[in-house]
Amino acid sequence: RSWEGYGSVWTDKIHNTKARGEGVVDYLQLQDLTNGEIAYFRFPCGEGSRKLNMHKKEDMPEAQCFTRGGAGYRKTPGGSMSVSKVNGVGSHKGCYYLSVMGEVGHRITAILEGSDGYHRHWDGTGTIWSNCVHQSDGSSDRGETHDFLQLQDETTGEVAYFEWPCRSERGYMSAASGEQDFPPLCERKHAGLGHSQAVCHGGGPGVMCSLCIEKQGYCKAT
Repeated sequence: RSWEGYGSVWTDKIHNTKARGEGVVDYLQLQDLTNGEIAYFRFPCGEGSRKLNMHKKEDMPEAQCFTRGGAGYRKTPGGSMSVSKVNGVGSHKGCYYLSVMGEVGHRITAILEGSDGYHRHWDGTGTIWSNCVHQSDGSSDRGETHDFLQLQDETTGEVAYFEWPCRSERGYMSAASGEQDFPPLCERKHAGLGHSQAVCHGGGPGVMCSLCIEKQGYCKAT
């Protein structure tokens, strides 16, 4: 499931274990698209971590690519969709911007995923202009990572893939293995509310770990 909002997000109904079966663990990733901050949660609490299968390896065809920090124009041979990548300058040096072009009047969706868990998505009719995408070339707080972009024409079903930097022999999360480690649980801290007395795992600045709620309650990184 996915949702988005400004300042707050209210979900629609999410089926619990009574409907989906016992032993189900839900993993939640949140991202502030303004500053790039990412937080991880899981329900219920438990030991260990899991692999997030962002893409199956067999679903990862060769992609048109840019070199690290590169910019320009790319289009899949024989396809109708193209991407222009422009790097920000001056006060916008930590950003890059994407322009997607498709068939006139066709609904287009674009999903960008980074090897660091960074996630953005957009949609539009015929064209898409992105806002700031935090650089993956080391000039932003993300450091040097790998970004993978999937485009789809919702009218014809056509799909196109792009990535930067170009794929190396060892591969990357989205372009090769398709797997990313979900962070391990943070150190346990209590944050009980009312009768639920939920247990919250709190992290801290710069700590890559996942928070969790045993049953219900409130949880926030400390």
